[in-house]
Amino acid sequence: GAGVQNQGWNLEERVEAALQVITIARDKYPKVGKVVAWGNSLGGLASQALAEQMPGAVDAVAPMCISDSAQSEITYAGDFLWGMKQFFNPAIKGTNYSAGQAGYVEMLTDLGTVLTTLGALSAAIAANPSAPVWPATSTVPEALKAIPVRSAVLLLGLISGVPTQSNTYDASSGPAGASETTFGLVISPSLAVLENGAQAAVLAVIANYDMEVRYGGVVFDNSTTNYVSRVSEELDQYAAALTGRNSALAVLGYLGLIPRVKANPEAVAKMNSVYQLQGKIDVPTISLAAIADNITPGGAAQYLK
Repeated sequence: GAGVQNQGWNLEERVEAALQVITIARDKYPKVGKVVAWGNSLGGLASQALAEQMPGAVDAVAPMCISDSAQSEITYAGDFLWGMKQFFNPAIKGTNYSAGQAGYVEMLTDLGTVLTTLGALSAAIAANPSAPVWPATSTVPEALKAIPVRSAVLLLGLISGVPTQSNTYDASSGPAGASETTFGLVISPSLAVLENGAQAAVLAVIANYDMEVRYGGVVFDNSTTNYVSRVSEELDQYAAALTGRNSALAVLGYLGLIPRVKANPEAVAKMNSVYQLQGKIDVPTISLAAIADNITPGGAAQYLK
């Protein structure tokens, strides 16, 4: 196993660490015949990057639930966190953390705020699954608060790409009884997004902070994102859970009025200068992606292919 000195999005260190482990192992155990590199998420990215950059270093590779780039991860998780801030709690900072110790404290504070907000949403849905109330911290117009907050949670998941299936909820079935069909159709998708989105939001806080420190500025950018086009099909598919297409469009309209986040071009350039996968398959390679992976976008495996 290869570890790194500095946690965070440090692909170069991870590749170097893996290469050092392989070198030490071959020196210590000269009878080693073949080496297989494998990892999960960022570890999968490091494994594939190692195989592509260091021909002959490994004989096979298994990039599992692979991340294809920092940009894809920060977009996926960042969209969900930004939406949480706009819908449910403006106290979330989310991006543009201060330098030094102050920024570290802001990041830790954000983690607490995110978890508290998620807890309030969970409690509201548990108390009244059909018509849960919005958190007291929300500043959306009162007219929108007439829409059950679970519908806003689901809409946020859909525009971000957070799966509507989770470890607990399959988005199709519910407790046996009179409400079984209604639960699966109307409530389960929102609960799955809430469960998956919790991890996405926490990832966004930590990753935004880490990458801003690492690359010298804001790297999340939704200044030109068209959230409406992202859900053009889902508005009909999830119409019942969204409390109707018109309700969802009203919430999207509100979102469209809010100022967006613009990244620092120099920071983004530094982030994108890190090695990008080329899709070079020179050794036996096994990859795996989950349809409802709550952290790693499934498109990474498609990109590799």
